[in-house]
Amino acid sequence: MGSTATHGLALLTVSKSGTYFGNLIPADLTPGQRGELLLGTAAGCNALNEPSQAADAANARADTYHAITVLLPNDNGSVIIGHVMFDVACGLDESQLGVQPPTASEISAPPGSLASLQASISKPARARFGTVLKYTVVLYNPTNRTLAWQRCPNYTELVLTTPEIGESQRFSHTYELNCAQAKNIPPGHSDKFAMELLLGKVQNSSEAKFSWELETGDGPYAGRGIYVISAR
Repeated sequence: MGSTATHGLALLTVSKSGTYFGNLIPADLTPGQRGELLLGTAAGCNALNEPSQAADAANARADTYHAITVLLPNDNGSVIIGHVMFDVACGLDESQLGVQPPTASEISAPPGSLASLQASISKPARARFGTVLKYTVVLYNPTNRTLAWQRCPNYTELVLTTPEIGESQRFSHTYELNCAQAKNIPPGHSDKFAMELLLGKVQNSSEAKFSWELETGDGPYAGRGIYVISAR
């Protein structure tokens, strides 16, 4: 169920789908344990790629919701997700209710390899376009072998905007990780890296998807949402 500022409540059609940050798996949750439900939209479809900007804007206005109510299974109540903007002109995907599965690197990467590391990021909740976003990445070694920096791998940082009207914009950069002065990471230890991402200028403020990936072919990955403010 979705809510708009002008048309009130409307029943939304959703489809089951995977998401950028992975699928969830079913799990029995004990009291106090957290489960997740992932909702996703897109900015590329016929409704938002019309020949005229006026048609794009009309579709976005007609299909933008300010809140969504999720009904829980077996009549166990509902959860209201408010203070957000959902543009469902290209559809709305949802995952099943569950928990994050183990990553591919946790399952298959050799202990002590780059892909066996786990990444997490710390960043501001907001950033301004046209400025440099400063954040940190922590690489943690969950294995029983020490990670030795035999070479400095590349990493890719990305901000993908989801504006209320118009097409999304992508700001992505790939660099070599500055690990020349880094120490080896023993089992159960981590190392922190300071990062910077130059954000280009855009017209409108919007929610955005922020992600960081070590270019090993198998991660590690880290991603979070961020609100980006126009440079005006």
